[in-house]
Amino acid sequence: MDGGPPTTFVPADDNLFPPLAHSGMWLALGIAAGLLTIALVVWMLHAVPDADARARQVRLTVKGRYLAEIDAAYQQFANGAITERQLHHALSRTVRRYADENGAPGALAMTAVDLRAAGLDEAAGVIAHYQPPQFMEQPTSDPPTSVAVARQLIEAW
Repeated sequence: MDGGPPTTFVPADDNLFPPLAHSGMWLALGIAAGLLTIALVVWMLHAVPDADARARQVRLTVKGRYLAEIDAAYQQFANGAITERQLHHALSRTVRRYADENGAPGALAMTAVDLRAAGLDEAAGVIAHYQPPQFMEQPTSDPPTSVAVARQLIEAW
């Protein structure tokens, strides 16, 4: 062995270049894409309301509709479009429909006694309060108080 290069040695190719470093732009784009993905996931999880929130929103919408109906009936009474008796009929019908829609099927046709037997003591009290002005020949009641009682029942339910 003479210490020289082996005979099978192939000299390096002069046309090969070392690998080039990636541009800083790719790193920035990767970080931006990661942050965008995280932000999107957080937004999606936050934007989807839970079932309780949806149910609460539906209840508020339903309550708002019935409260507006009560206010409209009182406005008709105040404008002279309906009588005191008709106001109490409208309030009674609104309270019964609200009870029917909120877990007391058949409340539309229930008397105060029936409502009490069904466990709807508050609604029964309101309906009992409305019966004299509904059925007296000359009703004597306080319409603003009757409206307030109906509103209070629906707001508290």
